[in-house]
Amino acid sequence: MNIKNSIEKVKDFALKRLIELSGILILIVSVLLLIALISYSPDDPNFIYPENQEINNILGINGSIGADFLFQSIGLISYFLPITLIFLSVTIIYQKNLAHIFSSLFYIVCYSIIGTIFLTQFYNKRLSLENGSRQKNPDHVDLLEDLTATGTWYLDLKTMTFTEMSEKNYEIYGISKEKPPSYEDFLFNYVFLDDQPYCERKRLEILQAEGPEKFLLEFRIIKQDTGVVHQQRVLVQRVEDGENNLIGLRGATTDCGPV
Repeated sequence: MNIKNSIEKVKDFALKRLIELSGILILIVSVLLLIALISYSPDDPNFIYPENQEINNILGINGSIGADFLFQSIGLISYFLPITLIFLSVTIIYQKNLAHIFSSLFYIVCYSIIGTIFLTQFYNKRLSLENGSRQKNPDHVDLLEDLTATGTWYLDLKTMTFTEMSEKNYEIYGISKEKPPSYEDFLFNYVFLDDQPYCERKRLEILQAEGPEKFLLEFRIIKQDTGVVHQQRVLVQRVEDGENNLIGLRGATTDCGPV
């Protein structure tokens, strides 16, 4: 009987220490996640610009990519995630009960959904389909584009015209939205003269590639409304149809400021 009681005590002791260890591991992960979020910088390597070399995030490349993923997914709600996990870890350590994990997961899902919906209502880029084209509601400005100084576009290789350009892109180039520019107009009027051969060489390189490969370009443009030269960082991806034929180029242009 004493042996059985001793075994039960050992099991109970081991289980409690295991639960405490789980709580400590969650606490460590939570603190590291909070550090990654606090030290996040849009200039760090991420899913959009993995080629960036300088890393400002305290946790290095893993911290920058992890923080970028969370901010791109649920925005500022990301800060609540490590805080929730810290409270969870402390509760597990003191109460020795792993069941709290399920309630915490429930709360995380709830405030992620509710918070995302709330932010969307305040920073909503409303899109409507008119005549088969995607148009942005002029009464709303996309928060992400504003914060990152990045605009998106689509170049139709059949017409060699930018058939889609976000409002931020028009602002970056300093042009009106009356008529989408052609590639020729962009190359010879917008791109800085010394960088024009580079842009055309990269375009041919992209056309000769295969699959939905991504390319990072850096060049200067002349902002049309001010005449000021700005540095641009552009991520370009090939767009193919169902038969793997190249039909267009989709990209994101980031304005790095005047040079």
